[in-house]
Amino acid sequence: MSIVYFIGDHEMQAVKIGYTSQPVEQRLFQIQCSSPHKLALLAAMPGTQEDELRFHQQYAHLRIHREWFRLDEVLRGLIEVIAGWPKLPEHAKQKLFEMMRNYKGQ
Repeated sequence: MSIVYFIGDHEMQAVKIGYTSQPVEQRLFQIQCSSPHKLALLAAMPGTQEDELRFHQQYAHLRIHREWFRLDEVLRGLIEVIAGWPKLPEHAKQKLFEMMRNYKGQ
């Protein structure tokens, strides 16, 4: 299963938005190996590379470097919604997917 993930660096108030087809815990371990700060998986959801790119475009104004973004209130809110993903009813998941795919940015 393909995953779009949000990995946080609380010390830097930054989040990495990425995509993986491997287990997300394995991806977190790989990224942690090259980071001097403690990282945490904040949220993950089923998704494609196109979904990852949409998030990158949507939050381009917060980009720090490549796939790392400054964590503001809006991005934090999105992450909280996605973190609750497993608890959402299927119709709500489909509506959220539709909204994300149709979002044109600010």
